[in-house]
Amino acid sequence: MSRSTDAANDHGFPAGDFMIVSAGCWRVFDVKKCSTSDGSEIILFPSKERSLDQQSRDPWNNNQVFSIDEHGLLVSKASGYPIDIQDAGLVLRHPRSGISLPTASYLPETQEIRIHTSVGQGHTYILTYTPKRNPRLFFENGISALLPLNDPFAASGAWDGSSTTSTLATDGADLDDSDDSLDWNRTPKLVEISHQRERDAGVSEKERLRRTWFIVPIQSA
Repeated sequence: MSRSTDAANDHGFPAGDFMIVSAGCWRVFDVKKCSTSDGSEIILFPSKERSLDQQSRDPWNNNQVFSIDEHGLLVSKASGYPIDIQDAGLVLRHPRSGISLPTASYLPETQEIRIHTSVGQGHTYILTYTPKRNPRLFFENGISALLPLNDPFAASGAWDGSSTTSTLATDGADLDDSDDSLDWNRTPKLVEISHQRERDAGVSEKERLRRTWFIVPIQSA
C-alpha cells in the first residue's frame, strides 16, 4: 500500500482522485475559472462532467477533481497545488518554505469534512457553504415575488417604489436560510467547532445539510 493510500485511509477520503459534492446544493468543489494562480478561490459550481471514468473526461475539467496527498493535504488535480484557508474560505496555495498548510479529513458516519490547522494551538473547522437567497419583493398584503437575477432591482439591491407598499430583501437576519438562488456559484466557508461540543443543538436542518458532503471517486484504468 502506497503512502498516499495510507494518508487517504487515515483521513477518511478514498485513495486516488475524487469529486466533492455538496448535499445542500448539488454543486461540486471547483477551482474558480480553472485558475492555477496562488490564492485562486475555491467555489461550488455545477459539475461540468457526466462521466466518472478518467479516460473519457476532459482534462480541462480537472479543476473539479481533488485528492489527498501523503501529508493529508487536499490537492487540486488540475494544478497539483494544495488547498489553504483564507478569510474563512478556501483558496489554492503555492507551497512555500516555512508555511504550514491545513489538512483535511472526512467523517463517513456524518459525511462531514473537517479542516485542521496546526498554527498556534491548532484549530478544527467544519466545512459548510453560504446559502444564496433569490431576491424577493415583499408587499404589504403579504404577497412576495421573486426577481430574476438580471432584474435591475435585484442587481442594485434597492427598490425605487414606495417603501410603504413594497420592500426588497435579498438577505437578512429576519429571513430564513433559504438557498434558492439560480446563481450557479456558492461559496464554501469554514466554521470553527469545539472539540468538547462538536454538535451544536442550535444548528438548523438546512445548515446540517450544507455540512453534508459526498465524496465521489474518479475511476481510473
